[in-house]
Amino acid sequence: MPPSLSTSPDHVRTPLAIDFPRIGTVRPRSATEIGPSNWTLGCETLDRDFADWDEYKDYIPPLGLKTIHLQSGWAKCERVKGTYDFAWLDHIVDDAIARGIEPILERPSPPNTRRTRSCARARTARRAKWPPSSR
Repeated sequence: MPPSLSTSPDHVRTPLAIDFPRIGTVRPRSATEIGPSNWTLGCETLDRDFADWDEYKDYIPPLGLKTIHLQSGWAKCERVKGTYDFAWLDHIVDDAIARGIEPILERPSPPNTRRTRSCARARTARRAKWPPSSR
């Protein structure tokens, strides 16, 4: 079950003495409820195993984030020279798209080359339009 964000008036309590009248509470909208968004989440450490997509992916859509930025991680795609494994990246890209989140992939160069290549399947990830058009 995806996490839910509190929309109660108490969720914004603070110990600070703020001398402003309360005028309301912002209700968060999920990624499926909004049009284009300029907000993106940096997921650049997934290729180095500093974070685990499956641990936080459920929190992204309720926050209204529509894009994630990640590195395709050549070192993780080719751990053994000449043997390529894109399963970890395909899992993230496919899951993000299924959640209505558009992945923006960086295409790193393989070690000791000048050419750039994408580690991701091109048919899976759509190119992000920047800036997003209004709908």
